[in-house]
Amino acid sequence: MTPLSCAQATRQFSAYLGGILSGAPRTNLEAHLDACLVCCDALAFSRAFDDFLKRQWEEAPVPESLEARVRLALDSRQSTQPGVRRTALYLDMHRHVEGLTAERAALAHRRDLEVQDKHGVKYLRYWYEEGSGQVFCLVEAPSKEAAAAVHREAHGFVADEIIEVKEGS
Repeated sequence: MTPLSCAQATRQFSAYLGGILSGAPRTNLEAHLDACLVCCDALAFSRAFDDFLKRQWEEAPVPESLEARVRLALDSRQSTQPGVRRTALYLDMHRHVEGLTAERAALAHRRDLEVQDKHGVKYLRYWYEEGSGQVFCLVEAPSKEAAAAVHREAHGFVADEIIEVKEGS
């Protein structure tokens, strides 16, 4: 295992705190944290900041129209799609993308589509609300980590939360 630099370690904090960093990358990060007090302090700050953001998120309701559109898309989505290795369906949530516009959301989605095949992922749809900066992405992926890897490589906007969802009738 190659030791991480502090810069490499801090770039993994979001995935680590979100529970989507696993295996060797998680072990490598934890080894770095055991040896680096600066990064331990930075992680503690990141955790406190994440907790603050979660409290803010819980208090900010999702606009009914946005929730309805997401539910409608989940309900109407075809259960089989050729060429997709179906393992799980995820909804990722970006709670506040600063300066979100329709154009920025569309560009980020196009970049996701450009790199998704490398990770065995298929980004299906996205929804956004400019005023709050909220973005939701529906994705088929072998894991949360794979879904996050596409965002990380494509544009760097890693989701605040990724949850597995089941399609209803």
